[in-house]
Amino acid sequence: MKIEDIIFYESKTFTDEDGSLSVFERNSDIPFEIQRIFYVYGAPENVVRGKHAHKETKQFFICLKGSCEMLFDDGENKKKFTLNSCNKAVLVPEGIWGEETYLEKDTILLVLCNTKYDDGDYLKDYNEFVEWKKY
Repeated sequence: MKIEDIIFYESKTFTDEDGSLSVFERNSDIPFEIQRIFYVYGAPENVVRGKHAHKETKQFFICLKGSCEMLFDDGENKKKFTLNSCNKAVLVPEGIWGEETYLEKDTILLVLCNTKYDDGDYLKDYNEFVEWKKY
């Protein structure tokens, strides 16, 4: 997978005097069956998390609150994107290195995955990731 395979989404949003409702749907927005959902919260301001890639896992990121700078790397090219609205999302395919910088103290990042947790799916060393990408 390459940087070009990362897809950025803006949800369908419906707003009236009672507030807003944003929708991301499986198949039209999320192109996989969801096997795992997790969220990160309570991260100190400017802390960097992630710092890994997945061999099989696709991830759909939504920043529910705050602001999170996403760095993506395919072993050759890098791209940064800031998620700072709960109606925006990013789909990251397997084989992409990711790092998330939590820009605000109360940021909440929601992640939907196509796989259940498997420690063997992770590439946690950047040099190992780059070597893995060559094959």
